Amino acid sequence: LRAIHAKKTGALILAAVKMAAIICGATPKQKKALSAYARNMGMAFQIADDILDVTASTRALGKPVGQDARNKKASYPAIVGVDRSVELAEKHVRLAHKALSIFGGSASHLANIASYAVRRKK
Repeated sequence: LRAIHAKKTGALILAAVKMAAIICGATPKQKKALSAYARNMGMAFQIADDILDVTASTRALGKPVGQDARNKKASYPAIVGVDRSVELAEKHVRLAHKALSIFGGSASHLANIASYAVRRKK
């Protein structure tokens, strides 16, 4: 499941962050940190998406919920439960934040995006 999630939204986030790093002239150390951030942020986002499919209402989410269960898709809540899924999403946000530590406060916007990924309601 981790590999599947990494190849979904996680891959798009990683590609976007890597391109931005190249355009901004990031050092190899900065590129490595940004890649770690993007991988963890992407995983947190996908786990949060799985959680929302189980816990949100169709009205709040703006799309039908329960699709993963109806389609018998593997999801974090189905495999490890909602509570453990929340813990894992939060763990990946912490790892994303840790990866940004080399930038000091100058990457606070990226840290906020990772935090939002797991707090979002839709």
